[in-house]
Amino acid sequence: MTTDYSFVKSQMGTDLLVCGGYTFGKEKQVEGKSFWKCTFYNSRKKKDDIAPIKCKGRAVMTDSTVTLTGHHFHSPDFTDELSRNANNEVVRLAKETRDAPRNIVMAVAGSVSVLHASGIRKTGNLKKLVQRQRKGKVAMPKTLEELILTNGDCVTSGGEDMLLYDSGPGRNRTVIFATISNLEFLALNTTWVVDGTFKVCPGIFSASGQLYTIQAAKHRTTFPAVYMLMTGGARA
Repeated sequence: MTTDYSFVKSQMGTDLLVCGGYTFGKEKQVEGKSFWKCTFYNSRKKKDDIAPIKCKGRAVMTDSTVTLTGHHFHSPDFTDELSRNANNEVVRLAKETRDAPRNIVMAVAGSVSVLHASGIRKTGNLKKLVQRQRKGKVAMPKTLEELILTNGDCVTSGGEDMLLYDSGPGRNRTVIFATISNLEFLALNTTWVVDGTFKVCPGIFSASGQLYTIQAAKHRTTFPAVYMLMTGGARA
């Protein structure tokens, strides 16, 4: 029986109990007691094992004390709590800030010691986690005056900032998108192709807007490198 325990969040946002180097998911609540089973309950000892081995480790919480029962087939992992907290911090920052995914990942990774860093997801997976948390949760502006862009809002799937220029809120608006790598690619090519269209402007730009692109020509193919959205008097 012990009072030395803590709680962390799972990837799905549910509470996990951490005690003695083991992590438990809640199984059921009966009157004043809560019953927890090891998160390795359905895990395999080895990657090539076909059938899962059910870890028999359990925890029973009564009031403010925890009693550990059963036998774990695996060793305790005292870094799991710190690793999960780091991943949860990424989720929190993704929801509460508009920082670029790579900046969030760097900030969280910088706060974790080398000893515990191995338990954190790979950088690429953390960036995808940020993007999933933000997907569909940003309110779409209805007018150009409501459109406020930051580098945190304009990031490629690879984590590169792509907001190069924004003339600011107003009816005559110019927004330019390009990554540093795209500009470097453009600079290496001597043949450029420019094109403008009024037909594919998105949303609030569609009424009076123009999409203007600068493309690099290479091997008889053009590669878009710069995108410009312009409205009204700002048209090219």
